[in-house]
Amino acid sequence: MDFDFSQIKIRLQPPAPPYPVNAKKNRIQGTVVIALTIDPTGRPARAEALEGPVELLMTAIRYALEWEFEPARLNGVPQYARLARRMCE
Repeated sequence: MDFDFSQIKIRLQPPAPPYPVNAKKNRIQGTVVIALTIDPTGRPARAEALEGPVELLMTAIRYALEWEFEPARLNGVPQYARLARRMCE
């Protein structure tokens, strides 16, 4: 099921990762949008970059996979959930 990010409660938002060295060196900036699939336990099962500078994509994906959420529920039953989130700006 697709959810709006604001509908999912965050259990753990880890500290932001260091900026990628190559991107910093080349002064590359931008926003990465990640499509994140959350499993019924609230852990990220899959992260896919939808847009953003290539030099930032892998860092944003790895970061997204470290988050933890409350399970998305439908009629009280935990479900897989898909949502999109800006991860790096």
